[in-house]
Amino acid sequence: MKKIGIVSIERTINTNILSFDEMYASVGMNTGNFMFTEAVYRQLNADTQCIGFSYNPEKANKELDHIVIPAANWINSYSDWGWLCDILEKTHIPVTVVGLGIQNDNNNIDNFQASVSSIRLAKILSQKSPLISVRGQVTKSYLQNLGIKNSIVTGCPSLYMRLDDYKNSIDKRESIVIQSTRYGMSKKFLQEDSINNSLFAICKKLDADMVLQSEIEEIMILVKQDSEARDISDNLLNYLSELYGFERRSDFFDFLRQRCRVFFDVNHWSNFLRDRYGVIGTRLHGAIIALNSGVPALLIPHDSRTSEMANFAGIPTLAASEAASLNTLEEAKEKLSHADVKKFQATRARNGIIYRSFLTACNLPYREEALF
Repeated sequence: MKKIGIVSIERTINTNILSFDEMYASVGMNTGNFMFTEAVYRQLNADTQCIGFSYNPEKANKELDHIVIPAANWINSYSDWGWLCDILEKTHIPVTVVGLGIQNDNNNIDNFQASVSSIRLAKILSQKSPLISVRGQVTKSYLQNLGIKNSIVTGCPSLYMRLDDYKNSIDKRESIVIQSTRYGMSKKFLQEDSINNSLFAICKKLDADMVLQSEIEEIMILVKQDSEARDISDNLLNYLSELYGFERRSDFFDFLRQRCRVFFDVNHWSNFLRDRYGVIGTRLHGAIIALNSGVPALLIPHDSRTSEMANFAGIPTLAASEAASLNTLEEAKEKLSHADVKKFQATRARNGIIYRSFLTACNLPYREEALF
């Protein structure tokens, strides 16, 4: 069986033995990374092993047949990929990237300029494999302008990951899930006029659930409870309470523990969603895991990455202005009832043919049963 090294985070982590900083770093500061990482592991019909990001290229050349890199929004203006480029240049076995994409803070990329190391990384990867998989047409066009001609639009590998091992336990589900996008809390974020700011208060107003992915303070409180969570300053806790719309900090804590969740396992995340009516938010992988679990979702495109993927994959969307005007749970459920899930499923089936052809062209054996 082919031996394939995966350049990725670990598939599972033990939150009990890691400090919060170690845990947060180990998931790449976003639990959504589990989605596209786990997808690749499940889809490849090979002897796979996680080799991390700073793998030894000499060892890989001797012991592995192929390296696969599940990627995300790595073509951006701020990342320094020089260290990875140096490793890749010493790697002489095939290296295939899956799901490479552009990241820009808004939908306008006319003046977008990737960092020098992002461009270097893309050019090296294009030389290491017959094809490189990209998230959408915007990324493909940008790479073509750089002289990279062998990209193929497949979207994110998570689009094709089957998540049908669990049956719905409730036929008529009442609660919905709201998801926003935030990393560290700050006074600046609190004062922003943005949909990502508004969604936290909307969640409280609708008495909805929230799945956290990168919201560092809330995740610390939920995972570490009264130990390391004590390090969060009073100012930040006050900002958080105000962000969600609570006058008293104690009410914020009650809501957080009753309504907010963070998952370090794709199956547990999927199973939780199957007991919910639907998902609304700015989180790309939050929408994909819902749709792959048979749960309606509406993605709010808020940057070039989410817009590109929504267009390619037929992911149902909701305009930021419509999301901001939601006042009741019934209104949210009405929006979700019109989500065009069938279009997403049909698009996924068509794109799945392209994804399989990409894997075949790159000499990557796959498990048919693991793919939609």
